[in-house]
Amino acid sequence: MAAVFFGLGVTGSGLAVALGSKYLLYLFYGVLGGIGLGVGYIAPVSTLVKWFPDRRGLATGLAIMGFGFAAAIARPA
Repeated sequence: MAAVFFGLGVTGSGLAVALGSKYLLYLFYGVLGGIGLGVGYIAPVSTLVKWFPDRRGLATGLAIMGFGFAAAIARPA
């Protein structure tokens, strides 16, 4: 579900840029892409919290760190 929403957001944002529509860009990249990222982000975080109930903060922090590092690595590529 996360991949579908995020894929629609990225694809639709390309269409919005080609059409020159700011509102379509908000809809596709902001709403649909945001839903995709949110669903894809919360699933591993909630799983890690369940796996490590005594170290919830550490597990959440490591998941957030991985998310940030992935963005930092993928940006230049």
